[in-house]
Amino acid sequence: MADDERPRVIASFDSYEGMLEALRTRVSELQVQGARFDSFAGLPDGYLSKLIGTRPVRRIGMTSFSPLMTALGLRCLFVEDAQGTERLKSRLTPRNSRYVRT
Repeated sequence: MADDERPRVIASFDSYEGMLEALRTRVSELQVQGARFDSFAGLPDGYLSKLIGTRPVRRIGMTSFSPLMTALGLRCLFVEDAQGTERLKSRLTPRNSRYVRT
């Protein structure tokens, strides 16, 4: 990717449910078939459906997160929500830096 090229934004979400919807959209976009995807990602057979199906019976955790994201060709980026930051700063006092360990 060239320096001036920006990565393609697949989705924006701020909840687990939003992330699941984004993953479902990505799977649909790639026209992924479940059993073959599970094998490719190194997940147990049928696991993709358990993770992102319409009624997921498993949650995406520390073990499945990385293989799932890698296999779908995704990376996570955290972007600041300016309004959320302002809300936080207006309601909480900053910590006392004298108590911060170095």
